[in-house]
Amino acid sequence: MITEEDAIKLLEELLSFNDYSRITNEIKRIKSDIFKNNNIKNYFNELLANMYNYQNAEYLKNLLREFLSKVEEEKNKIIFKKCSFSDVFVAKLRNCQEIIRDKVLNKIEIIDSGNGKKQSKEIGKSGIYEIPHKVHYPIRVFWYEKEGIYYVVDFYHKNEVDPYYDKLSKRIVTRESYGNWKYL
Repeated sequence: MITEEDAIKLLEELLSFNDYSRITNEIKRIKSDIFKNNNIKNYFNELLANMYNYQNAEYLKNLLREFLSKVEEEKNKIIFKKCSFSDVFVAKLRNCQEIIRDKVLNKIEIIDSGNGKKQSKEIGKSGIYEIPHKVHYPIRVFWYEKEGIYYVVDFYHKNEVDPYYDKLSKRIVTRESYGNWKYL
């Protein structure tokens, strides 16, 4: 069975084809159920419904471009109501692998829901918390709360976190080290 990632790659490749029947046959191989995001699933069903309007490869490729742009919008559409993110965090999040990004975002959801302190531990007396604080978790997210807003400052893989602990303990890095706050 084709995965969501494979389907997106296939649809991107189809943009280079000019044979209408080949494009439609390849699209028919994709089932909308593979898309996890309901909006993307709906966009794909819309593509399927409209792909026979004109039996024209260029028209179909325009539909594909529109679908792929909506997929990209959905991937970048993250809304956290109570969190603000440092520019360091945002840059790292945009440049990390998708599997790491998903793990980081799962932790952000916990923080945003207000349950972050229950699953976090303050690092020394820095006022910066680490979620999760259990040893076997691979990704650690660092944050603090001020006036009801959660400021997410950075994240590290467990193999890279020790130098950050040192900087926090020596007060080389403090809450004030972060700025240019952004909302996602």
